[in-house]
Amino acid sequence: GAPSLAARADAAGTQQGTGPAAAAGAPQGEAQPGPPGDGGARHGAGLSDPGVERERGGGSGPSVDEQAVAQKMASFINRDVVLPRTVAARYNQSGEQIFDGGQGRVPALDPRAMRKGAGRMLGRGGEYADRVYVNSWYLIGPFEGKHGRELFNNHHYPPERGVVLDAAYVGKDKRLLKWRYVSADSYPLVPAGLEEDAVYYGYTELMVEREQDVTLWIGADDDAQVWLNDVQVWDGGNVNKAWFWRALYDTPNSYVRDFNASEGQRKVRLRKGRNKLFFKMANGPVQGFFSLVITK
Repeated sequence: GAPSLAARADAAGTQQGTGPAAAAGAPQGEAQPGPPGDGGARHGAGLSDPGVERERGGGSGPSVDEQAVAQKMASFINRDVVLPRTVAARYNQSGEQIFDGGQGRVPALDPRAMRKGAGRMLGRGGEYADRVYVNSWYLIGPFEGKHGRELFNNHHYPPERGVVLDAAYVGKDKRLLKWRYVSADSYPLVPAGLEEDAVYYGYTELMVEREQDVTLWIGADDDAQVWLNDVQVWDGGNVNKAWFWRALYDTPNSYVRDFNASEGQRKVRLRKGRNKLFFKMANGPVQGFFSLVITK
């Protein structure tokens, strides 16, 4: 059988990545079964808490000047990033309004009451925390992405039909792509060598001790979809996201410190043991990130 996530992570020189089933299901189609996992001793304690449904913005507003916010975005993700002078120039010259204004807000929280942690096992066997940043993923990309408003209607690539961690694919600029294990040491998650007009995928397994409800806090720059146990629970392809960029990049905030670069929330039910998480992220202009945080 295929090796476990733990074995694959160890082979990649990481210290994290425990869990069962190397070849597991993905959102749209059947996947190859993997061997049983490494036992209940690693399973986490229960989490539960009501969530707030995401506010989907409507209407329109002034377009975002991507070049004007580029340095703010870079500062938000990495203060040492120096963006090329030509980055996002074609977006500004296209005359196309990519992101409408819309309405929305970053979900509020009380940082004084938080116990933050990172990982993908909740409670026993993982961080003792009530706000967990899911930082350990298998990632693959970049695949060729679309431009402008087409960003929100991107191509469907093979990982969407089934996660096969040993597979290799032809990606953007005809380069060979393979899944790679990443345990991010900073928040939010930014794929290595991030490119404009590109599609990325991520897969991980979340371990819990019993069936329970949790709240997923999700955010992305730019477009993202999320599947839990083969069911789509999030679609962030809403062009009315200029409010999100303004909240993140144009106002003083503590969203990175608080693990809260979030467009909104989804309340979901986790099943006992292994839960499969899969995301698709499409990046348009300049920088990008993906954020998934879990609260009880």
